[in-house]
Parts: sequence; C-alpha cells; structure tokens
Amino acid sequence: MSDIELLRPLNHIGTNTIKTERLILRRFQLSDNTDMFKWASNPDVVKYLSYEPHKTIDETNAVLKNWIKATIKCQHITGLLNFKVLL
Repeated sequence: MSDIELLRPLNHIGTNTIKTERLILRRFQLSDNTDMFKWASNPDVVKYLSYEPHKTIDETNAVLKNWIKATIKCQHITGLLNFKVLL
C-alpha cells in the first residue's frame, strides 16, 4: 500500500497556514518562484535531493505549479517554512 493510500482515511482537509511568533508554515505560491530558484539552482543545496539544480526560473515555475496542483489534489503535502525576522 502506498503512502498516499495510507493517508486517504485521514480525511485530508488541506494544508492550513500555521503561524507562531517566529515562524509561518504555509502552502507554496507561484510568487515564491524567485526565492525558490535561489536555493533550487544551487548544486550544494540540492545535492542530496531527488532532482538536479534548476537551470532556469521557468523550471522552478513548472515545479511550483506541479507541487501546488498535487497539494490541491491531496496527492502529497508540501509547504513552505518562513522564519520571521524579529527586530
């Protein structure tokens, strides 16, 4: 049985935004593309991930669109962790 099949009985309600004093956990948005490209194009950052470094921002846009679509369809859960800057 796949991980997705195991999750189906959990009544998935989507990825809700979670905020604390120092963190925000939320869904990816297409507007995250430039920030994501900064790390996804860095060979040192992605060397242990399942994909090669992104060569163009268009590649990052395509990945984001797929992640967002899969999250909406409850095929997998992705999210973005933002650290708040405290002054």
